[in-house]
Amino acid sequence: MGENEVLNAGLWFFSGVMAHKIGSWVFLNSYAFLFLEEAIVQTLSLLRYADQNVTAAMKVSQESYSETKSEEELQEIKAKDELFITFWRTHSIKTLLNHCTPGMRRKLNFSNWFQAMNYLDKREKDKS
Repeated sequence: MGENEVLNAGLWFFSGVMAHKIGSWVFLNSYAFLFLEEAIVQTLSLLRYADQNVTAAMKVSQESYSETKSEEELQEIKAKDELFITFWRTHSIKTLLNHCTPGMRRKLNFSNWFQAMNYLDKREKDKS
């Protein structure tokens, strides 16, 4: 074996190692990104479900208050409930986005509750 053959074999060996490392990195990051995206969709779905249940519970409590409270007190309770729901929605989405990586945040096309629900609707529509 000549010196050139050894260098050539070594060059091909290290080229193969580098190609393997780069390919593995690309595939691993692609899989991780898809996994994170699906986790965010599932989290949004869970948040929507919780929002629907909390809203329904608030309506039931407001109906029960309507029998014992005056109209002014009932309006005050409704206003506080709406404020709570608005705060909860805003805080939920901001917290979700804050826990995402910067690259993932750029990919997500929402920054508030209604945009997030539209994003979820589009993803669910694409699945079916």
